[in-house]
Order: sequence, then structure tokens, then C-alpha cells
Amino acid sequence: NGKVTANSYISGADFVTAGKAQLKLVEGKSKGASNPVFWYKTLSYMAVGDDFMNEVELGTYSGQEAMWKFGDGLTLEGAKVTRIVCGMEPMKVKASVKKATASGKIQFPENAPETTRNITNNKDFEYVAKLLKQQDFSSLTDWKTLALQLEFYKHRDYHPMQVTVAEAILALKDIPGDIRMDAMICMARAGGAHAQDKAQAAFERILK
Repeated sequence: NGKVTANSYISGADFVTAGKAQLKLVEGKSKGASNPVFWYKTLSYMAVGDDFMNEVELGTYSGQEAMWKFGDGLTLEGAKVTRIVCGMEPMKVKASVKKATASGKIQFPENAPETTRNITNNKDFEYVAKLLKQQDFSSLTDWKTLALQLEFYKHRDYHPMQVTVAEAILALKDIPGDIRMDAMICMARAGGAHAQDKAQAAFERILK
């Protein structure tokens, strides 16, 4: 009757919140009908300052190719995709197969995934950096996502991706002044080694 006795055992999985998806449209049951209902799982995570980057894999139960649209603006395509989600807040996601769309949220359980990556470890850093580079920075519209990515790249002095991410941040509107200034400083420093014209422009903006 729900009573927990001294001999009861509750596994960590009992505390995991199941993902929820709302099916917007269902086509016929015939073979090949569109079915965008999806699953996801967190594969690994990395601490970046006081926040976290999470490696998340998503896929359609049907194995069909889908267009994935995430709450931070990122879009991906495939029956199964892997991406880095920045932060621990729930991430909205929609999966579309033709005219059928399933929507839901990626939610992170209290229990950390088995694989932990360390930002000071070069192999782990390059693994996460490779996943980030596969993402289209120009489609990102969430400054918090970009700010954490910039913080990640700042752990390697003058990393060329500092220029790319800083440029994406500066292209957004209504971002906090300290985030904008940090992006300009990174552009000026890293740009000096990889994009001198952009570095010069950043210096001029800082000095205004």
C-alpha cells in the first residue's frame, strides 16, 4: 500500500523523471506512416564553472528521419542525433516527420549519467568541442547557451572558436552588458591570433 519498510529498496531509477511528448498529428497505421514520437538519454556531462554541459542523444522510435528543433534555436536532422545541451534547465524540443510533429522537453534527472568528462582533460575537452563544432552557431538564439559555450572555450587560451561564439553572441539583441563585454574581450584576444580584422573592430568597440 505504498508503505516503505526497513526492508524496502528504492533504486536510483525510481527518481528519474520520464520524458513527456505530445503527439500533434498521427497519420494512418499503414507501413511507412509518419511517427515522430521520440526518446532521449543523457550520455555524459561536463562541469563548466558553476554550470554543466550535457551530451544528449535523441531518436525516433520508428527509426524515421526527423527534423529536430530545440528551444535554444538549434536545428538538427536525422533518425538519431547527438548534441550538447548547455545548462540544467529543461530544453524544449520538437521532432517532425513530414507533417507529423511530436513536442516535449529534455529533462535532466537528479542522478548524474555514468560518464563524467573533465574540462582540464584534453581528450574530454576535444570530445565536447567536436560535438559543439557540428552545431550551427548561426541558428542559436539563446544567449545563455552561447555564453556557456564561450566559457568552455575560454579554458583554452586563444582558441579559434572563441571568435566564432563571440561573434554569434554579438549578433544577438537584448543581451546583458557583461556578457556582451566578455564576448568583445574574447573576440579581441583570440581574434588577434586568428582574425585580426575582427580583433581590431572589437578593440574599437571596447574603447568607445
